[in-house]
Amino acid sequence: MPREGSRGWGWPWSVLSLAIGLAALVFGGVQIGADAVEASRASSPIEATVTQVDYASGTGMGKRYFPTVEYTVDGTRYEEGTANHRGSEPQVGETLTVTYDTADPRRVSLTGESGGGGADWAGSIVLLAIGAGLIAAAVALSPVARSRRR
Repeated sequence: MPREGSRGWGWPWSVLSLAIGLAALVFGGVQIGADAVEASRASSPIEATVTQVDYASGTGMGKRYFPTVEYTVDGTRYEEGTANHRGSEPQVGETLTVTYDTADPRRVSLTGESGGGGADWAGSIVLLAIGAGLIAAAVALSPVARSRRR
């Protein structure tokens, strides 16, 4: 147990909280920037046919599917894998709406999924909130802040 007036355990925990908080803020901000760039790409929706479905680990609503779709843009046929799909399992032969990058039609994602012209902001906002909370806790619980309250 630290003596009264000593540095105690406050500094290491404050520095650790501050470092993790800053890392979460930076990563969340970078992710929001990347999502904004992805959302700003010129894209166009098109109907595509599911040709294959790969699975990722998970159960129930946590199971993720990675459908491969076939579609035609300006007379050129493409067959590409898409970003993960949450929700009901797509079936081979099913028609889905996908969004492709007009500059590179091989870049395709399911409309409404991350990377499909719309940004997936929720995870980034959670990281920003965690980062801000950890930084606030580091400042409030630091030995300097506690000594000023006495």
